[in-house]
This record gives sequence, C-alpha cells and structure tokens, in this order.
Amino acid sequence: MLAQPVNDLIENAIDLDELPIPYLEEEINFSTATLLNDVTDQPGCDLFLAGIWYKFTATTTATVTASIITNGTGWVVFFSAPDENVTNGLELIYTPSPNNGCGGGLVKSIETEPGTTYYIYMHAPSLNADASINLGDAINPANDLIENAIDLAQGPILFNPHDVNFPEATSAGDGGQSGCNTQTDRGLWYKFTATSVGEIGAGFTNGVSPIVIFYSAPNANATSGSELTHVDQPQNICNYSNFALITTTIGTTYYIFMANEIISDIIINTEEVFAAPANDHITNATNLNGLEDFNDPDVHFLMATNTDDGGQSGCDTGNAPGVWYKFTAPIDGQVVAGIGIGPNDGAIRFYSAENENATSGADLTYVSQQSNPCGPGNLSSIMAEAGITYYIITGTDDAKATVSINLAGILGTNENTFEDFKYYPNPVINELNLSAKSTIDEVSIFNLMGQKVFFEKTNASKKSIDLTNLQSGMYVIKVTAEGSTASYKIIKQ
Repeated sequence: MLAQPVNDLIENAIDLDELPIPYLEEEINFSTATLLNDVTDQPGCDLFLAGIWYKFTATTTATVTASIITNGTGWVVFFSAPDENVTNGLELIYTPSPNNGCGGGLVKSIETEPGTTYYIYMHAPSLNADASINLGDAINPANDLIENAIDLAQGPILFNPHDVNFPEATSAGDGGQSGCNTQTDRGLWYKFTATSVGEIGAGFTNGVSPIVIFYSAPNANATSGSELTHVDQPQNICNYSNFALITTTIGTTYYIFMANEIISDIIINTEEVFAAPANDHITNATNLNGLEDFNDPDVHFLMATNTDDGGQSGCDTGNAPGVWYKFTAPIDGQVVAGIGIGPNDGAIRFYSAENENATSGADLTYVSQQSNPCGPGNLSSIMAEAGITYYIITGTDDAKATVSINLAGILGTNENTFEDFKYYPNPVINELNLSAKSTIDEVSIFNLMGQKVFFEKTNASKKSIDLTNLQSGMYVIKVTAEGSTASYKIIKQ
C-alpha cells in the first residue's frame, strides 16, 4: 500500500521558506492524497478534489510559479492565509489573478505582496508526478539591498532576529566599498547613526564562511556599497569572521554587512551607541516658556529611562520610562500636547509642581481634568492656571515618535489670520466645519509626524470635512485663501 504524501494535510504543508530555490519534488503519490480539511468553500474557488499543500511567506514583491510535471491533467491554485499555522482550507482566501485561475491547469503564477503568507494547492489524478515551485525573489530577506538596510535605531537594543535567511541574499549593490570590497559576496545590511560614543558588536550564533564588517557612510541613504568606507579598527577585519566590533563616533552613520552560507541567528548590541533623549530626566525637562508651538521630532523613546520618573501624586507613572517638558502659565488658558503614535501605544500627561525645580516625579501632582487622562492615549490637554508650573511626561513603546505641544492659549496669541474665518467644533469627532468671508481655495491636514492625511480643493467659502477615519490626536490644518495660507490646531477625538 502506498503511503500518503507527507503534506497531504494542510497543517503539514511543506514550508518553502527554508528550502532550495527552485524547489523540485519528484514522484509524488498524488493518488493517495485525501480530501481531509482541503475544502476551501471560497467564493470563486471551492476545492473538491484531494490534494497536497505547500506554504511560504513573501518578503518582497515577486513572481512565483508552481507547476505539476506530468503527462496527464492537474490543478494548481494559490491562496493567501493569515499566517503559516493554517489547519483547515476554510481559513484560506483565494488569490484571483490572470495566471491563477481556480480550475484545471498544470502551471499557475502570482505576484506576491510583502508580508503575505501563501498556500499552494496541488492535485493530480496520476500515480506519480513531480512538483516544481520557483519562489524567485519572493523570500529574499527584506534587507538584502543596502537601500533597505534595517535601521537599528528602531530597536530592540539587543537586536537578535532568529533564522535569518542568509542563503537567499543577493550581491546586488553590495560591493565597491572603499578599504574593504566585498565584491560578489551575498549579504544583508543593517545601519545606524551613533548619538553616543561606545562599542557595538555584531555576530552570528553559527556560521559557514561568515562575514561581519562595519562601514561608515556620509548619511543613512546609501544605495550602493561604493558609498561606504571600511572602519579601520582592530576588531573589524576585512576577512571571514563570525564577529566584529567597533567604537563609534557621535554623528557618524554606520552600515553593517553580514553574510553567511547558512540560516543563522544574529546578535547586534546597540546599548552603548545611542544616547538617551536630552530631556530623559525630569531635572532636564525641556523648558517651553515663551513658546507658542513646540515640535520635538523623532524623540528616541527606545533609549528613555524611568530614573526618578514615578511617584507622582494622583496618577503614578511607576516604572514607565518617559521624557519631560515644563512651563509656567503666564495667564489662564488651554495647553494641548500630543504624540505621534496610535491611541493605545503610549501616554502623555500633565502634572503641576510648586516650581520649575522638580527633581523627581514625587514632586508632582496629577492635573485631574477630563481631557488629561490617567491612562493610555496620544493626546492630552488642560486648562492651565496663571502662575502655576506644569510638567508634561510622555512615553511610548514605539522606538521614535514626534511630540507636539501648543501653548498659544496661555500666551494670548491668536492663530487666525483670515478675516472672519471659523472652524468648529474643536475638538472634532466626525465632521469639521469651515467658513470664511473669502473663498477657501484648498485645505490640507497634517499629523504630528508631518504626514499629509487629507487634501481637498474647496473653492467655496463654506466647507464640511469628514474626519471620521482619522485616529484621535492633534493635527495641523492648513487653509489657503486668496493666495495666503494660515495654520490652525485641531483635536480629533
């Protein structure tokens, strides 16, 4: 009695991610395959014939071709999936394309999308047939090209990815470095710009003909190895090596080239090469006095600490790390603070203090106002009182984020530069209304990271804008009328 194929069940689909490209499997016993858990019941593609399964997760956009090699007939169909842990065909989604029809056909192909998992179904009525699958560049590591080098500033501090697919790396754009040319070596790239003097090491947990080399670059936008220069230090040799180490210079951008003939874990320790934000400690809180609109771009929250942060009265931040800002209100008015993250990815909060000389969170008292939540959020505001000192702490699990604070309300300034221009309600939940004496030519809205999230040519003196799909947070709306432009802060709830 012939045995069933090992990949008869979808839960046992052969994982192509770590197999040779192209993949060839010979003399498959299709006749002993079963229909168990194969049925997909998908609109446009409902499987009803016993088959076998293969799977992979694409890292790039590429053409993938799968075929059955037989003198008879057969079916080949691609499906997408939520992950590589599918146990039933009902979890799959048919991937319609001109070359992936749901029906008979010995050869099918698709264009992959990065990050998407695919399952390949094959059926043939013959006793034995071969299967051929060519993933092409679909599973090339995402950082195969130098222009796609992984930015180590995004963390974690101990960067330790597992099962990195070095054998699928290419040499495209890799060689030509000054001082140490990797030439045709096929490797992957990592990069960072040092903000502190320190040592950084990079290495493999195992390797065959491994290479680890640090290079310096004029900036973080390199597109070719020819833009790089070998870092000439004793533990950064221009040869095969399982490990390399350098001492950094502040402000210098570095690229790390890593090559290996086998799949391997890597370890890169960035602990010493990134400085904590200047306002990491409460005693170094950024002073906002006299500022109307403060923007702090790309704060490196990855390196923030919790030293002396917690212990506040009324709402204790505990061990959560954060950065600090402070001001003393000259008059009563509203102050709004936001951070460019998702609403549940961090927090931003106001506290009051006796003066601007606080040395720990224990010196602060929570400002208990509804718009200043003691919990997760990306936006807070308070009605500040004249003569009172306030501290703002913000933190996030994101490696970097932009902090924006508007203090116009306590300076008595008026941001409205258009005659009779009005925008309401603010805060806004769904619809923002605009009206002006003159014709409003166009409206743009930007988030705290400077990304344009809305644009419309209005050519009317009144306009309603639907903001339902915007995340809660603070935004800048730029209005152009009769050749002039004015900016206003809005809060989306």
